[in-house]
Amino acid sequence: MTYAACMPLARVQIDDFLAAPHTIIMAALKRDGSAQLTTTWYCWDVEAFWMSTTRRPKPRSRGYGRAEFAAFDEAAYEGVLAIVRRYVDDPERYLGDRHGESRVLIRIRPDRIVSWTPHDE
Repeated sequence: MTYAACMPLARVQIDDFLAAPHTIIMAALKRDGSAQLTTTWYCWDVEAFWMSTTRRPKPRSRGYGRAEFAAFDEAAYEGVLAIVRRYVDDPERYLGDRHGESRVLIRIRPDRIVSWTPHDE
């Protein structure tokens, strides 16, 4: 398989791919300029990625999309549940011990999506 003659995916193919329960890697820059990569679950609504994290302090970061805090703490629970539901059979049980955890629900609207499909020679 080679990536030399890659073809971009059509928007419907991108949306179909992102609708599946893959994991994504979020990248952020720490204050010292080094990278922090975090694997996370997400939900894609054809306009934005939804993800959640705890509210404990994190390094400051910059992104190439538009991020907004959508909900905090208990108000974030339903969004977190929607994300987890994509990955586990019993999301309520999975979140049982985490239900009272201080969380934030984040929505990131990408400015650009880069994609390709491999082309066999």
